Amino acid sequence: MLALVAAVALTNGLMSDEVANPIVEEPKIRNVTIGVIPGMPSSLPSYTFLTRLAEDDINKYCVDEGLAYRFRFNISEPVEQSPDALRYTKKFLSSGVKVILGFEWSSHLCSGARIFGYNKTMVLMSPSASSSTYSIVNDTLYRLCPTDFEPLEVTLKAMSYRGVKAVVAFSVYSNTEYNFNALIKRQLALLGIEHYASVTSPALTQDFPILDVERLLDRADSAVAEAIQKYGANSTAVLFLPGDVDPAFSWSTDDPNPSIREVVEAAAKRPSLSSVTWYGLEVSARQKAYEEMPEGVAAKLKMISSVESFTPTPIYDRVNALWLASKEAPPNAASLNTYTANIYDGLWVLSLSVIEANSTEPLPLMSVIPGVASGYVGATGRCTLDDAGDRLGADFNFYYYAVVDGVTKSVKLGSYGWEADQFTWSDAER
Repeated sequence: MLALVAAVALTNGLMSDEVANPIVEEPKIRNVTIGVIPGMPSSLPSYTFLTRLAEDDINKYCVDEGLAYRFRFNISEPVEQSPDALRYTKKFLSSGVKVILGFEWSSHLCSGARIFGYNKTMVLMSPSASSSTYSIVNDTLYRLCPTDFEPLEVTLKAMSYRGVKAVVAFSVYSNTEYNFNALIKRQLALLGIEHYASVTSPALTQDFPILDVERLLDRADSAVAEAIQKYGANSTAVLFLPGDVDPAFSWSTDDPNPSIREVVEAAAKRPSLSSVTWYGLEVSARQKAYEEMPEGVAAKLKMISSVESFTPTPIYDRVNALWLASKEAPPNAASLNTYTANIYDGLWVLSLSVIEANSTEPLPLMSVIPGVASGYVGATGRCTLDDAGDRLGADFNFYYYAVVDGVTKSVKLGSYGWEADQFTWSDAER
């Protein structure tokens, strides 16, 4: 009897101890691998550094927050040729990895990687491939950079803000404007710009390798004169898209084609072209060659150009300082630009999306990536995406050429902030 009582007492004591000190199981750590494809051999140092830094920072975040995730970012060989992007994408999928950051250039996507990723329901993210061709709704591709139409879109918005009602666009060597014609017309309708004319230059061929500048400017001057007659010179502007190259220095004296400088100088002598303000993109801004044009040509035309700007965040300051001090950085390494810093931010957005979705499967990830991105403020600022999964906007500065103390100089005219959707101008007009 005494033995039975002792046994019951012992059992009750054990049960009491278990209630007082319940056994707590450690959460099972979930290991997640995300693929990283460096753009090219020259990009490998920055990709390697930023990938490893992001891996350390994100895993520290998980530990600090008590999250049962540990991330590993697996770096492939750099892309030597565009088809390699597809090959590495397939290789990652074969190893079970369905989430990849990389595809530095748009050509890497046109290798078939984007279509392969879509067909296999993989999530792909690019820090820098900006071609508007890939602005596709319901795609599995996300891009942390604005599209190549963004600078032009902001420039058109600035023209409208400054009272432009009629736009005459022309370019010299590039097809840029014609590739964007449909986008331009759609944007102008939204902005309330009433008149748009596009002047095309005669195609250069082997038989006719020299651009007929006079013929091109005749067409442009006539189109501007027609717009002025209806809207007035102050409400008419030229949209000048010189090409995908540096307009001041890319054409040597040995080149049979005329330099863009020659076109601008000749245009300044035309009555209509010289009476309206010219607008352009970054390639036309802050160029010494324009400042040195005779008779203040650039100032006469004003030549207002948009240049994408970047305000460093505290995260950027830390990441950039670590990069410049790292062993991966080459001697005299430049600071990280927005496209490179997007590598770090992109890995954070993808990792936080895995945590938010509690899944590494693409479809659950795709449902949370937009929300995670809009709530994340990283090295490059807020990473809000549009309906096509591309970076929603960017900030810009505007420069124009003016005569200051008898000398033509490039002067900052204003700025644009995308989050506030607001322009700030330094001149008295606006």
